[in-house]
Amino acid sequence: MPVTLHVLGGGPATEAIRTGWATYQALPEPVQTALWGLIASGLVRAGDPRVQEEVRAFCEAHAIDEERLAPALQTCGLLLGQAAALGVARADFRQDLETLSDGNSQGHETVLGRYDAILGGVRESMVVGSLADHGKVLIGLDWRVDRVSASSRAARLDTDVIYLTLRYREGDSVDRVTLQLSTKGVRDLRAFLQRFES
Repeated sequence: MPVTLHVLGGGPATEAIRTGWATYQALPEPVQTALWGLIASGLVRAGDPRVQEEVRAFCEAHAIDEERLAPALQTCGLLLGQAAALGVARADFRQDLETLSDGNSQGHETVLGRYDAILGGVRESMVVGSLADHGKVLIGLDWRVDRVSASSRAARLDTDVIYLTLRYREGDSVDRVTLQLSTKGVRDLRAFLQRFES
């Protein structure tokens, strides 16, 4: 009878998944613990070439060969990514780990202790990605305050101006646009945001 998993929508676990999970369980406990930060980073920043650099740095820091780590990294990323995509409950994810482990609970609590936090971050990145597939979505902002003393339009203006740089994603591209806000513009923006505060 095939081994089925909730994270695969009830589909069967491949031999690669079973091997990758066994590889993870065989890693030293400190490496298991540290690996989940790397896995979460890779899922949230999928396609970012810097992630591979982080993998190399991780392997050097933990004195582990990249080829040895690769099956565990890929399988854990797949399990967690699928769990996030399908909204798999924690109890069902635990059951999947038990199914894959054949009675070996090594690493279970390390994963489950981080499950909710990592899943939240991954699902948030999926929300951003889903929005970016159909237009521009705000992913961050930077600001600074300057002082305008005068211009060709008027003397002695003596007013603050806020430079607000919005970073946005559209599809796979990231760009930015900078806006200038007067003090009235800041008041209008604050009033708008207050409508959504609980």
